[in-house]
Amino acid sequence: YTTKYLKITVANDTAIYSPQVAQVQLTRSPIAIYVTDELNDWNQAFAHSTGWYLDSGNAGTIFEGDLSRLKRSVDTSEYVTYHYQNVKDFSSKVYYYGAVDGKITAYTSPDNSTWTAVAVTHDTPVATSGGWYRTNFTTASGFPAGTNYFKLVVANDTRIYTPQISSIMLELGQFIDGLDGWNYSLSHTSNLTFDTANTSFFNGDTSRVKRTTDTPESMVYNYPNISGVSLKVYAIGSVDGKVNAYTSSDGAVWTALSLQHDTPVATS
Repeated sequence: YTTKYLKITVANDTAIYSPQVAQVQLTRSPIAIYVTDELNDWNQAFAHSTGWYLDSGNAGTIFEGDLSRLKRSVDTSEYVTYHYQNVKDFSSKVYYYGAVDGKITAYTSPDNSTWTAVAVTHDTPVATSGGWYRTNFTTASGFPAGTNYFKLVVANDTRIYTPQISSIMLELGQFIDGLDGWNYSLSHTSNLTFDTANTSFFNGDTSRVKRTTDTPESMVYNYPNISGVSLKVYAIGSVDGKVNAYTSSDGAVWTALSLQHDTPVATS
């Protein structure tokens, strides 16, 4: 992906309460983005249980050249969790010996606290070697709206070597951050806070980002295929030049985006 990072900056101004950023929508092309974890390491996972092992054995025979798969190291149920905003569906390549039905389960959550089981299905298994099979798991009907966390669970079995997870692909929908917290941004400078007061000035919006000092402040997002940004901003007086955006492929070298705004509408 070319553009992975987007930085939004609010310029310094003695009127530290203005402007306030109420919403960030990242434009991505295409809108549906597919993120694949080949499970060569833990870099893409949000969290995982401790009873996993990255197995590289028998790659050239049983596992069709796959040099790294998740397998359990103990006879316990194990999980891996991913955190992306607006996850729509998943697909996972799984190798197994014997039977696989009932051994792979999936859960979704809006907040990493309340989890909902989703029905999973798999395609027709294909024999690989030595009694092993490959199959692809997915959902029967997609994820519930508002899914931001996905958890894949492999059930306990005395044969800890089966099943093995070869890859996990997530389908991500359009990205909108309502700025009710820092859940979706990668980082932010220290002098930003969430303003929840005077909602009548802000069309009932109960949380916006504002500066706490007369200094320029910024927040950064890290998502694949960013092609643009749309911001909802409230301001007193002129907003021209006070909100800027930058993109980067590596989070180090930044390129300014040319921003424009529509005709301001008076609130209160």
